[in-house]
Amino acid sequence: MNARDLGLPMPGGDPGLARILRKYAATLRPPPPATWYEHFQQVLGETISNGAPSLEAVAGRLAVSARTLQRRLSEHGTTWRAELDTARQHRARLARQDGPPAMTSLARQLGYAGPRSARRALRRWNDPSSEPV
Repeated sequence: MNARDLGLPMPGGDPGLARILRKYAATLRPPPPATWYEHFQQVLGETISNGAPSLEAVAGRLAVSARTLQRRLSEHGTTWRAELDTARQHRARLARQDGPPAMTSLARQLGYAGPRSARRALRRWNDPSSEPV
């Protein structure tokens, strides 16, 4: 079976049962992350949502020191700054799918101190030539 087969209609399916199962599935907790890195990304996303995406806050949620978190990220070939930037970029793309949100709202959703910081980041993401050397 291919993953795309899951989206195909079921000719003999019971719509009433499908509604019940969807409702039940919505109450279930998502499965735990499979790897440390996936867990880190989940915690980072939650921390951004809470408005305080700092290295120390994420490290605390993972029950490690900030330095240990940096070492772990290094083992995965990345850095705190790169991960934070990537997570914010992803959230910005999702937020802008429904139309351009107000910059103040977007800044808050991305965990920036204010709209000016968010605007600079959006410019940087949209113009790769503006990356610092």
